[in-house]
Amino acid sequence: MDIWKFYDITHREHVVCNPTSEDKLARLIGLLRLPAKARLVDIACGKGEFLIRLAEAYGIRGTGIDISPFCIADAQNRLQARAPGAEVAFRQLNGSDFRLDVPRSLTLASCIGASWVFGGHAGTLDALSGMVVPGGWVIVGEPYWLREPAEEYLAASGVGRDSFETHAANVEAGGLRGLELVHTFVSSKDDWDTYEGLQWHATAEYARAHADDPDLLELLERLVQRRLVILADFLAVLDALDDRAVLGLQEIEHRLFKGRDLADLDIIDVAIVDREQHGRHLPDLLRLVLRRPRCVPSSVVSHWMMCFQNANTSTICSAPVSMK
Repeated sequence: MDIWKFYDITHREHVVCNPTSEDKLARLIGLLRLPAKARLVDIACGKGEFLIRLAEAYGIRGTGIDISPFCIADAQNRLQARAPGAEVAFRQLNGSDFRLDVPRSLTLASCIGASWVFGGHAGTLDALSGMVVPGGWVIVGEPYWLREPAEEYLAASGVGRDSFETHAANVEAGGLRGLELVHTFVSSKDDWDTYEGLQWHATAEYARAHADDPDLLELLERLVQRRLVILADFLAVLDALDDRAVLGLQEIEHRLFKGRDLADLDIIDVAIVDREQHGRHLPDLLRLVLRRPRCVPSSVVSHWMMCFQNANTSTICSAPVSMK
């Protein structure tokens, strides 16, 4: 299945394609206090919500970069509907290939929740800090470990221990590059619940309307696996499940969670369906997809927006000091 089709389907209900809230995004925009015509770039811009709101608030000149053709189309449609006269352009491009005509010429450069574009958090900070003027803004989003992850969690999620650092290490990485941390927004449990739940809801809606899509089974399987990882720290026996078994709560608790109390997980039942007959059993599978948990990943949470100023020269920073 095309990865960008997958993300287009699963993120159709999202305004912001990250585990953060519209309120936090609005507060970030209010704190930036950008001058009119400020030049900026948003790498991995998604549907363009950040840039469009900045254009509405400040009249900035901005470029949004995203590799997904679906995101770029969504962003262009939103821009035309809300700020048709804005000096904002969206380009389909791998963010790592973006180049400025003049280095260090932007007021703001951001890459929120997509450090993979530049090979990780450190590479993202290096890339963005090379784009902004002294005193300019670098805004990034990066996960961090809340506690040491269990080996079972790492195996189930496919995430390596060295994929993320601690909160303090993420901040320190900015300081090592001459960047001064001036504000943070941390994803809450509700932010994560909304982010994940909207994906399951959007997938269920798509499945009902596109039962003949040849990618449907893979789409649903990926969401089921993601949900099971989200609901617990480990999923050691997933591949041992009978493909045709419909499991009740007690059986799930016994086979998947090894006696853990599932009262707070808000699950009705799970259906692992026959691959050849998935259409007939689809409503059972969707019961798993549709339900929203009352818990979030207990091993990792995203520190999605860190605001740095480029302070590696003697120039006095012009951004508001009240953000410190």
